[in-house]
Amino acid sequence: MTALHKAAEDFAGELTATLGGVLPHAPRFHAIRAGRKLWVTTVSGDESEPIQSRIELYINGEPELTLAISYYCCWDQAGEFLAVDKSTVAMYYRQDPEPLLRYEYVRTWTWPPGAHMHVHAHHNQISWLQRLSDTGKPGRLMQKKKRPGLAELHFPVGGHRMRPSLEDVLMMIVREFDVDTVTGWERVLTDGIRRWRDKQLRTAVRDAPDQAVQVLRSLGYEVTEPADAAATPNAKLYLP
Repeated sequence: MTALHKAAEDFAGELTATLGGVLPHAPRFHAIRAGRKLWVTTVSGDESEPIQSRIELYINGEPELTLAISYYCCWDQAGEFLAVDKSTVAMYYRQDPEPLLRYEYVRTWTWPPGAHMHVHAHHNQISWLQRLSDTGKPGRLMQKKKRPGLAELHFPVGGHRMRPSLEDVLMMIVREFDVDTVTGWERVLTDGIRRWRDKQLRTAVRDAPDQAVQVLRSLGYEVTEPADAAATPNAKLYLP
């Protein structure tokens, strides 16, 4: 097992623990080789030919919603830490083929925004507006013969650094739909959200140390800047 595979297995274990601390009947996550990346998801069938399986969410004891959760992982730019190259968290009504909504992240995107959400619903005015221009994205939709609609919009959700965590999405689903949970679920999610915020804050500070210095000095801290301090090129903090 390579170091990358081991890191992805550890990440899969963390996801398994999180879901198990929130939902009854939570399945196990697996880390599966997918070319040069590791695919972390829930699967059914033979692991030699894995098929992604959805996670059932119960309301009053009945499976009313399903989640499809998928992460493609690689090393970060420095080759030191596990990074998410692409992820999807999609919510469905039962086993319907079309999702209700999707939270997605693509590490290499600047536009559409790397972190975005799709809402699968219909609104006549949105479809009409998407047909008015024959250039830009509306024009590309027409060229690809794709049907316009609300699901084609990419709603930004915080950028590469401030995007929601899986725990944020689970918290929303549990509270909005009163999904069945196990004892202690709220502590599991709030702790996970805090860990994610702390991690992303540290990463954001590396992107913009000058901003951190200004804030710390305004709070009374003494900060000594290194002689070779340099701005981070192409800092993801400022990307869409």
